[in-house]
Amino acid sequence: MQILKLCRGILFLNIIITVILMSIFTTSVVHVSAANPTIYIDPAAKTVKVGEQFTVNISLDYAEKLYGYEVWLSFDKNKLNATAIEYKGFLNTPIMVWYKLVNNTGGYVALAVSSLHPAEAKTGGSPPPLATVHFKCIGVGKSPLRLFKTILSDNQARAIPHTVLDGELNCVPHEPKILIMPAITFVRVNEEFNVTVALDYAENLYGFEFWLSFDKTKLYAKAIHYTGYLNEPSIIWYKRINNTAGYLTLAVSSLHPATGKTGGGNLAILNFRSISTGTSALRLYKTYLVNDKGKAIAHTAINGTVHVVTGVLHDIAVTKVKLLKTVVGQGYATNISVTVENQGACPETFNVSLYASRPDVGIVNIKLFGSTARGWGFTRDGMTIPGPPITVKKGDIVNLTLTSVDARIHNFFVDYNGNTYRDLDEPISPDFPAPPYYMPTITFKFKAERVGTFKYYSSYDKTTMYGDFIVEEPTVRTTEISKKEITLNGGSSAILTFTWNTNDFAKGNYTIWAYAWPVPDEIDVADNTLVGGWVFVSIPGDVILEFRLVDIYDVTALCAAYEAKRGFDGYYWHEHVCNQCPHSSNFDINDDGIIDIFDVVICTSRYEQAW
Repeated sequence: MQILKLCRGILFLNIIITVILMSIFTTSVVHVSAANPTIYIDPAAKTVKVGEQFTVNISLDYAEKLYGYEVWLSFDKNKLNATAIEYKGFLNTPIMVWYKLVNNTGGYVALAVSSLHPAEAKTGGSPPPLATVHFKCIGVGKSPLRLFKTILSDNQARAIPHTVLDGELNCVPHEPKILIMPAITFVRVNEEFNVTVALDYAENLYGFEFWLSFDKTKLYAKAIHYTGYLNEPSIIWYKRINNTAGYLTLAVSSLHPATGKTGGGNLAILNFRSISTGTSALRLYKTYLVNDKGKAIAHTAINGTVHVVTGVLHDIAVTKVKLLKTVVGQGYATNISVTVENQGACPETFNVSLYASRPDVGIVNIKLFGSTARGWGFTRDGMTIPGPPITVKKGDIVNLTLTSVDARIHNFFVDYNGNTYRDLDEPISPDFPAPPYYMPTITFKFKAERVGTFKYYSSYDKTTMYGDFIVEEPTVRTTEISKKEITLNGGSSAILTFTWNTNDFAKGNYTIWAYAWPVPDEIDVADNTLVGGWVFVSIPGDVILEFRLVDIYDVTALCAAYEAKRGFDGYYWHEHVCNQCPHSSNFDINDDGIIDIFDVVICTSRYEQAW
């Protein structure tokens, strides 16, 4: 508790010191110099309706070496209610939010934030804003949004002179709406479903009545459920369903000593059953809203529609993932297109994500010391018979440093099939010590290709120089490249284009796949996922992916494709088609649509780089 008090004391002392420093530079918060930074309300003016929730930003156009700031904003408490003030990530991290306050009684909000060591000072401006304030409009009229105290500090705790620009909010009366939710409903024949009669916002509501008509040949009304929206006590004066004529009605009011209700919500839930295919309007043809004085409240009514259909209602699918490249230079980008279909009858709004998955593999460096008499070991003094188990993952590059400690000839091989002999598909090292100088140590690199527990040997001393070689399945790391939202009508499709920037992706082989997030009541989610293929992230310039090396083969391929341009099919063609056209899109390293000198320089500047 003492520490907390001390921290608060230091905070307020820092603020006081900063204010004193500001007074050295200026006698007012508002500065007239055009060169000064400006803190401003964004948008400067806004009109909202009573009951509406909205946000405004406190933004900064530009400042140099900003390390901390404090902003206080006042508003008319009779017109607005502040629900939150948020820090939006303006400063360089790490940061600390020292002070955050919402005071609707006093009609103001405040925020104080600073970077922390070792963060660098921020030079720049919005976006993001310094703060975002969430409001709700509660009364009719105009409210100034006044920045009545603002402080900007650089990384030397010196005040940064600045200008402020205030804003204004205009709250206008809200015309209540009675509406059918959802506005459009899709159902199958002989299916029960519900729709809601809702009120978006009204002040001092004491009673309501609505009459709703429907197509009696398409729908059968089964029940009306009053939700209890009005303040209690209340009474249902009238509730009736007439399927012969095709209408229903409900009338409800509060009773003394109940007060009027202000706000919005659901008035009633209507239960229907569909009886034949076609479309039925749900028409609110007579509606009343009444306040506690018995006066009518003006409002509008918004109707709904029900479509009774045959076949599948909800089903989306990913039908194609098209990769333009199979090799991308690390730090460069490629576009990937994803085709999605709405195979159901209803319009759907859903998300589509593109992912890159890679086995968690790498290079495993192992030192092995060998002796005919003492076996194998990870250290010169730790050799045993059998040798130590070696555990790797499938796909790992095993980089062995092999040393003979007894000056006798040895080698290393992995026996995948268990016959104790080296077969053609099994990795085997050169002999060591190695001629012509017979140095005792060599290096040998191979890729772990099979999962299982195997033996490793020296061909020359199998009875003493052996051990277990264990290859495990790797874990798979999956990263979301991007996510897009789309709305599709029933039976329609669309192509989404995703840009994959490989800046933060390690070199290696990635499986690219798309996923359409299921919609409610979807009948088939198996086709929501589709793998497009693999893309290898390598050294920029490694366009012929055989040796993980930028070499003469890559340079030759680029030269042969020089000046080829991207065609409609995604491949690259010369204006006068050569005998090697089309050329791979892998050669367009910077993905600008042409294979030119920039791609060549990217390649040649990394010549002979490998990994």
